[in-house]
Amino acid sequence: MTLGAHNSKQAATGKDIYELFCQRLQTGWLVERDPQQIIDLADRKLAEFTRSQPNFIAIATPDPIEFIATLMAGLRLGIPLFLGNPQWRSAEWNRVSQL
Repeated sequence: MTLGAHNSKQAATGKDIYELFCQRLQTGWLVERDPQQIIDLADRKLAEFTRSQPNFIAIATPDPIEFIATLMAGLRLGIPLFLGNPQWRSAEWNRVSQL
Protein backbone atom coordinates (compact mmCIF):
# COMPACT_ATOMS: atom_id res chain seq x y z
CA MET A 1 0.00 0.00 0.00
CA THR A 2 1.27 3.45 -0.86
CA LEU A 3 0.36 5.84 1.91
CA GLY A 4 0.60 8.86 -0.33
CA ALA A 5 -1.97 7.51 -2.76
CA HIS A 6 -5.60 8.39 -2.16
CA ASN A 7 -7.71 5.31 -1.64
CA SER A 8 -11.12 6.03 -0.16
CA LYS A 9 -11.94 2.33 0.31
CA GLN A 10 -8.99 1.26 2.46
CA ALA A 11 -7.04 3.19 5.07
CA ALA A 12 -3.45 2.39 5.95
CA THR A 13 -3.12 0.00 8.87
CA GLY A 14 -0.53 0.11 11.62
CA LYS A 15 1.21 -2.79 9.91
CA ASP A 16 1.35 -0.82 6.64
CA ILE A 17 2.86 2.19 8.40
CA TYR A 18 5.39 0.03 10.27
CA GLU A 19 6.50 -1.66 7.05
CA LEU A 20 6.77 1.71 5.30
CA PHE A 21 8.93 3.04 8.15
CA CYS A 22 11.21 0.00 7.83
CA GLN A 23 11.50 0.46 4.05
CA ARG A 24 12.19 4.18 4.35
CA LEU A 25 14.80 3.65 7.06
CA GLN A 26 16.74 1.37 4.71
CA THR A 27 17.01 4.20 2.15
CA GLY A 28 19.14 6.25 4.53
CA TRP A 29 16.73 9.15 4.97
CA LEU A 30 17.93 9.63 8.55
CA VAL A 31 21.40 11.10 8.25
CA GLU A 32 24.08 9.60 10.50
CA ARG A 33 21.72 6.98 11.95
CA ASP A 34 22.02 3.22 11.68
CA PRO A 35 18.64 2.10 10.30
CA GLN A 36 19.04 -1.40 11.69
CA GLN A 37 19.49 0.03 15.20
CA ILE A 38 16.09 1.74 14.93
CA ILE A 39 14.38 -1.33 13.49
CA ASP A 40 15.90 -3.59 16.18
CA LEU A 41 14.75 -1.24 18.95
CA ALA A 42 11.28 -0.98 17.37
CA ASP A 43 11.08 -4.78 17.29
CA ARG A 44 12.05 -4.99 20.98
CA LYS A 45 9.45 -2.37 21.86
CA LEU A 46 6.89 -4.21 19.76
CA ALA A 47 7.54 -7.37 21.78
CA GLU A 48 7.43 -5.41 25.06
CA PHE A 49 4.11 -3.73 24.20
CA THR A 50 2.65 -7.02 22.98
CA ARG A 51 3.47 -8.59 26.38
CA SER A 52 2.37 -5.66 28.56
CA GLN A 53 -0.64 -4.59 26.45
CA PRO A 54 -0.72 -0.92 27.55
CA ASN A 55 -3.88 1.16 27.11
CA PHE A 56 -1.77 3.92 25.59
CA ILE A 57 1.88 4.83 25.08
CA ALA A 58 3.33 8.14 26.22
CA ILE A 59 6.36 9.22 24.20
CA ALA A 60 8.43 11.92 25.86
CA THR A 61 12.04 11.39 24.93
CA PRO A 62 14.63 13.73 23.47
CA ASP A 63 16.34 10.72 21.82
CA PRO A 64 15.28 10.55 18.14
CA ILE A 65 16.05 6.81 17.91
CA GLU A 66 13.89 6.05 20.94
CA PHE A 67 11.13 8.32 19.63
CA ILE A 68 10.95 6.75 16.17
CA ALA A 69 11.21 3.18 17.50
CA THR A 70 8.44 3.74 20.07
CA LEU A 71 6.28 5.48 17.48
CA MET A 72 6.76 2.61 15.02
CA ALA A 73 5.85 -0.04 17.61
CA GLY A 74 2.81 1.85 18.87
CA LEU A 75 1.51 2.44 15.36
CA ARG A 76 2.11 -1.19 14.41
CA LEU A 77 -0.04 -2.40 17.31
CA GLY A 78 -2.67 0.33 16.94
CA ILE A 79 -2.11 1.56 20.49
CA PRO A 80 -3.13 5.19 21.14
CA LEU A 81 -0.07 7.43 21.38
CA PHE A 82 0.41 10.48 23.58
CA LEU A 83 3.26 12.80 22.65
CA GLY A 84 4.72 14.62 25.62
CA ASN A 85 7.51 17.10 26.08
CA PRO A 86 10.65 15.54 27.59
CA GLN A 87 11.23 18.80 29.49
CA TRP A 88 7.93 18.60 31.37
CA ARG A 89 8.20 18.49 35.15
CA SER A 90 5.93 16.88 37.74
CA ALA A 91 3.23 19.56 37.43
CA GLU A 92 2.76 18.92 33.72
CA TRP A 93 2.75 15.13 34.13
CA ASN A 94 0.26 15.40 37.01
CA ARG A 95 -1.99 17.41 34.74
CA VAL A 96 -1.71 14.76 32.02
CA SER A 97 -2.56 12.00 34.51
CA GLN A 98 -5.87 13.77 35.19
CA LEU A 99 -6.99 13.40 31.58
